[in-house]
Amino acid sequence: LADALARYLNVTEGKNLREGEVADLLWVTNAADNGARLAEELQRWEVAERLYLRLQDLVPVFKRKYEARLERLRQARAEAEGKRP
Repeated sequence: LADALARYLNVTEGKNLREGEVADLLWVTNAADNGARLAEELQRWEVAERLYLRLQDLVPVFKRKYEARLERLRQARAEAEGKRP
């Protein structure tokens, strides 16, 4: 799963592009969305939050959707950290 997350981040951050190549918004958005959900599952909260914020910039029409996901993420993070000794 960590390798999958790394691949999603490479696409989202444009690290997989050849010289002069331009990223396709559809695939960057897809990678960011899948990466954010996987990061949540792995409890890599900062990574997930960064990806959701990036998605708000990439697809402003879905800003409310990603705001809701950020809120859910912050609640899950607080619960997870509250359970730690």
